[in-house]
This record gives sequence, C-alpha cells and structure tokens, in this order.
Amino acid sequence: MALKADQLGRPDVLVRRCANLALVTAALLFGTALLAQRVGTQTAPTYEQFIRGELKNVAPGPAAPKITFTAKGAQVAPVIAPFRWPMEQLPDNDPRVKEYREQLRKHIEAQQVLQGLDQTYRQKLASGERLELFSGSGRLPRLAYIAERAAAWNSEIFWAPASKESDVNLRYADEVRSVFGLIPQFDVSRLGSFGLDNGYTAQVAALFVEVDGNRVELKANPGAPGNALQFEHRDSAGSVAKWTTTVPQCDKPSLAGGVTPCGTASRVGRYVRGNIEWLLLARKTMPRPGALAADRYWLQDNPEYALLGYIGFNRQTGEVAFFDGAPSQSFTWSGPTVAPGGRGYQDAAGRAVAARTYDPTFAVDCAACHDNKEPRIITPYIKQARVGYRSQAAQTAFSLGDLFPEGLRGLRAPYRVVGTGYNTAHRATIDRGRMVSDPSGNCTACHGLTNLNTARFASDSVGRLGSIPGDAAPENAFRTPWALRAGDGKIHPWMLPPPNGNDLSGEPPGTELGTSDWSVLQALMMQPPTDAPRIYTSAPAPESALLDSTRIGDAFAPDNFALSSTVNRDGAGQLMDREVHLSWTYLNGLGAVPERDDVRFNVAVQEVTVAAGAQPPPPTDYPSLDEVKGIGASELAPGIFTDGRNVIFRDLSFAGHRRWTDPPPTTVPRQYRLVFPAASGKRYLIRVSAKRYTFDGAVEAFSDKDHVFFIDVQ
Repeated sequence: MALKADQLGRPDVLVRRCANLALVTAALLFGTALLAQRVGTQTAPTYEQFIRGELKNVAPGPAAPKITFTAKGAQVAPVIAPFRWPMEQLPDNDPRVKEYREQLRKHIEAQQVLQGLDQTYRQKLASGERLELFSGSGRLPRLAYIAERAAAWNSEIFWAPASKESDVNLRYADEVRSVFGLIPQFDVSRLGSFGLDNGYTAQVAALFVEVDGNRVELKANPGAPGNALQFEHRDSAGSVAKWTTTVPQCDKPSLAGGVTPCGTASRVGRYVRGNIEWLLLARKTMPRPGALAADRYWLQDNPEYALLGYIGFNRQTGEVAFFDGAPSQSFTWSGPTVAPGGRGYQDAAGRAVAARTYDPTFAVDCAACHDNKEPRIITPYIKQARVGYRSQAAQTAFSLGDLFPEGLRGLRAPYRVVGTGYNTAHRATIDRGRMVSDPSGNCTACHGLTNLNTARFASDSVGRLGSIPGDAAPENAFRTPWALRAGDGKIHPWMLPPPNGNDLSGEPPGTELGTSDWSVLQALMMQPPTDAPRIYTSAPAPESALLDSTRIGDAFAPDNFALSSTVNRDGAGQLMDREVHLSWTYLNGLGAVPERDDVRFNVAVQEVTVAAGAQPPPPTDYPSLDEVKGIGASELAPGIFTDGRNVIFRDLSFAGHRRWTDPPPTTVPRQYRLVFPAASGKRYLIRVSAKRYTFDGAVEAFSDKDHVFFIDVQ
C-alpha cells in the first residue's frame, strides 16, 4: 500500500490504519522507493506547472477553474456578484441569480481542490529533500512500532477540529462551533426577554412599519364589510387615525437591498452569553419589492417568513459568522429552527436537517453589509430608540429601546469572518474592505465608515441616498413625504453633524451635512487611501502579541510541562522496552468561550544517542519550528507522521477529547497527555507547538514560542 501524495498531511483525509507492523513497514518502503524514482527520473515542476497540470486531471478542458498565481500561492478567480450593491434578498426571478449560485458552488469546490494541491506540492518538495533520511530500512520497523503503539495508547485524540464532514454546510457549522461554542437553536417564537436553558439570555421583538408618524399593523377592520383585513394606523397615544387597504410608502424603509422596503411583521432577536451574541433575523418579504397589500402574510400572528439570517459575534475578539437560510426552504417561527450543524458532531438527525436548512453557497455577501466592525446595522427601520425619532412620545410608544445596544468599535478593532467556505466565496470582498476616516470630523468621531456597503448606509443617513455611483436608490421612492418635510416629522436625514448626531429633537433639526463635506467623504469611501486600515483581520496564533494583521493578541500559553519514562506497559519482548509520558496544561481562553475548540498541538520527537557525559543538548539539536509543522511528512497512522528524522504527532487535543466529539465547557486549563514508545539508552528531543485553526483559508496559525524538552531514557 503506497501512501498517496494527496493524502499526506491532510486533516480531512485519514489514511486507513494498517493492520500490522509488516504492512506499515511495507507501505513506507514502497512509498519511499516510488518517490525516489519520481525524483530521480523527472524534472521537478514549478509550482505553477504542477498546479495547472493537476487541475487538468481534476477538471479538464473548459471545466478547469480560472486561477491566478501570486507570491502567496494560487487562488481561484473570485465570483463577481451580478448586482452593484449586495442584496439581502436575491431576486429568484432574475436569470443571473441561478448562474451566480452555481458559480459560487463551483468556486468553493475548486478552491478546496486547489488548497489540497497546494499542500501536496509543498509536501512533495519537502519529501524529496528528505529522501536521504529514509535510506536503509533499519529505522522503519521502529517508526512503525512507535506509530502503532502510540495510536493505541493515546486513543483518538489526534484530530483536526471541524474535520468530520465534506459537506460544505456542516463543515462551516462545525468550524463556527469550534470558535463560538454552542450554537443555540434559532427561535423567535416567543416575544420578550427571558433566559434559556443553555445559559443564554434572550430578547425577541416584532418589527412593524411606521407611516406619517403612526404605527401601522394589518388587522381585521371591524368597520369594514366582513371585517376585511386592512392596515390600522395608530398614533403614539394609541388612538386609531385611519385604516387603509395598502401601504405604498413608509417613514423608514429598509435599506436591505432586494427586500420589501416597507415590509412589516418581521421578528428580530438577540441571544447573549458572556462575550458571545447571536442575532436572529426572521424577515418577511415578497419576491418583488413593492407596496404592501392587505395579504394575510403581513399579519403579526402569521409565522411564515422568507429570510432567515443568523449572525454570531464575539464582542471581545471581533469574530463574526453569517448563516442564511437556504433559498429553497420556507420558514416559520411557530417553533424553533435547527441550529447550524444541529446539536453537534453526534446529532446525525439534526445535522441532516441543518444541511438543507442553511445556504451552502453563501450567496448573500453579508461581509459587504455588516462591515462596520460589528454585526448590527442600525438604521431607523430597526426601531432603536436612539435613531429616527424626533418625538419623545413616539420613541416611548414605538421604539424597541436598546434591543441592540451601542457597541462602537474603532479603526483598530479586530474583526474576522470565521468559516473556510464563506471566506472562499467572498475573498474579494474581505480582501478589499477598508476603513475610512472623515477628514472633516463630521461622521467618524463616533462611527467607522468603509468602502463597502456602510458607504451606502452613510449616504442615506445624511439624506444623500443615490449619490454614490451605481446606486439606483430604489428606497427613495418608498419614503413618505412626512419623513422628508420640514417641521414635525422630519426624520430624514437621520444622522447630523456634531453636536447633534442622531439627536433630531431640534426645531428645525440641526445643520445637515454640507455638499462639499459630503463630496470629500464620498470620494474617500469610493477610493480609500492606500494606507487605509483593512476592515477584516487575521486569526491570532496561540501565545501571540498584538500584530497589525490581527489587532488582537492571544496570551494563553501551555504550562506545567512534565516529562517522565516508565517500563513499556505491553511487557517484555517489545521492540522498545520503555515509554515516555509528556503532559502539560492549556486553556484555550481567547474570547472567553468555555467550549472553544480551535487550538491543537503538534509534537515533534527525535531519537538520538545519549551524548558522552549526558550534557544537555544545544538549542539547535531540537526539532525546528518548521519540522514540528510536519509539512512533507508521511503518515504512519492517523495523526502520527514521520519526516525521516522526527516522529510528529499532529493535531493533539486534550486528554479524553476523542475524535468528533464536542468538548465540555471549561474556564480552567485542560490536561494534555502524550505517551509514546522509547528505548533504553536513547535521548528524546521534543518540541511542543500550539496552533490555531483559522477557518479563513490560512488553515493553521502556529505559535512561534519554544517549548523544547529532552529526556534520557535509562
């Protein structure tokens, strides 16, 4: 059995464990000889030649994805959305949408293939460079024995997080759960504030539409023939002002492109536990945005809705994740909706439902709209007390108060989208997003602005929706004259220059932003300066300080290392007569998430002869930081590799955390243990390295700290 090149080092591919030592040894010998033959008889291809050649085998002819090559490697050409501005509701009747979704699906698949080929190429290079280390077969039985016994003694603790599934949807959910911990069920069936059994506190509210300063709701009109459904207009004092059969315009149309601007009877929620919050969006909309008719769909007690949006956020780390309901599904809030990934790895039934509930193409570019360093987009439509009310009476009667509290985050705050599939689909947006500062000081003293969709929200907030190139501003046609007029009612624009901000109580309300100031700010948002800070940041490695690329450090480090040896538990006559025990403690405390599970350890072990006098080894003798990564190493057993000089234990989790199980919560360091065979009279040089799975395309972020140890086995 040869070890295939495309199986080397991949966490999502587990080479079947050989049944006995003879098979392991034979596999190593054959794989090494085959590789030696290839290296000796063929000219090594360049990186680009190798990738292009392999892609022809995977996807020949016109099906081959378009790729670009840079100093960082290869990337599949991004899919360009067919609309100038991101849309929450992609119009299903537009023929471009079907093609766009299909392109996204192919793009995600192609990027996964490309990442595998990239890793394979690097492995082949490293393996070729180390061929001489495999010369002679004397070491192979020992390597095979170490792998076979270490696999048995350590049980199933060698596994990468979120590596169970090939299904894009479930893999994404597992990645998010590894960072955010428990994902609660999506449930807006109950209104109000209450606690949940899983430790979250919940707030859920209903949205409604406002017209001419009145609250409007679809109800049975007792004064109409047959109690026909009509829209009741009620003022802030609770008195009925009138009834209408349609709502052609409203005071605060939604800016979520593609949805019904004056849609009503949606529900929003917020779940909070520690630093983690989940935002729940159950939005009603019609396929074609337009005026509201007296359709039962818009009743407050009708639980049907069209758009499910679920956003996770860690307020400390700035990590964010976006889930959208699959366009093929219909939704109801009459009961809870299964969480992404179900209840975890072991929930087969729930995962099967979840896989078809959420959109696996990530077609809605959430990162382009939710780009202001926090997941909440606060416009007058969302009915927060602090935005869009001039009348204290109306604010008291109609607003949702502080359902979404202020969470101002500065230019240097970290903000990172979690999810390999999502990052793959929207790499272009994530890479080009930049933060902008207003040189006039009007708009960024309190708020961050960007060159993505926040630019569009900003234009509306200052009464200039439609001024940005390419923005047709359809919402302008749905805004009531009452919201635009002078005097009572004028709530648009809804943001004003200092010192007013969102305080519209003045008569007339404060000075509006001048044309020249807006022109300067608009130009910056359309073309940020070359040194403008990136919106989206990278994942910090364990034990790292704050960097410009991460804007957050991770100070948590392994501790309490212990090293000892005992007699081989299998008794006399074994190939190696001793065993080494290595242990340490570690708390994956980034973001204070009790179930966080995105860190694993690699351990490299090198066996040498004890030097005369048993002097401690110099630092250069230990396995290197590059070697502990295991690039180019051959797999001996699941999670156990060799590069010819070191045995490398990859993806080691804490004691008892068996493959594809969710960790119990903890706020104290967990215990880590590794046991491997050893021989009397030998020295073992050991390097332990922590790494974070980034789930954003970079795969792993390794600690650069030295944790090196040696033991002389007697």
